[in-house]
Amino acid sequence: MRIHLKLFATFREVVGERDIVMEVGAGSTVEDIVTELLGKYPRLKAHRDSMIYSVNKEYADPGATLSDGDEVGILPPVTGG
Repeated sequence: MRIHLKLFATFREVVGERDIVMEVGAGSTVEDIVTELLGKYPRLKAHRDSMIYSVNKEYADPGATLSDGDEVGILPPVTGG
């Protein structure tokens, strides 16, 4: 399956790219994608606990199962007022 990964703010800066296309196995979850990403970009590990996830522009849990063509977003915590 092909997944489109979108990185925002700090995560984009650490990786050096906004968009990454990943090939993953059927039944992969958001957590699987994150684990693979952390293996390629170890500097992201310090941010793991603060990551917020989306699948197809809707907030998602790490256990969400992905489908071919899904867009996974990894966002930092959002604050505002």
